[in-house]
Amino acid sequence: MPKIDYEKCINCGNCKAICRNDVFIYNEDDHCIYVYLDNVVNCVGCGNCVEVCPKEAIKLNKEKN
Repeated sequence: MPKIDYEKCINCGNCKAICRNDVFIYNEDDHCIYVYLDNVVNCVGCGNCVEVCPKEAIKLNKEKN
């Protein structure tokens, strides 16, 4: 499951663009765009979002189902 460090995140959208399972969405609030995890159950743990993040703001946490 991906975990975003919102202090490092620059809202580049790379994670949303690379994700095949639509885990990431944009939510507009007061003219700022934030990246939120939407459907974390769809995450397969491929790590593509981690690799494309220019600020290393995304980490994968292992969880047992």
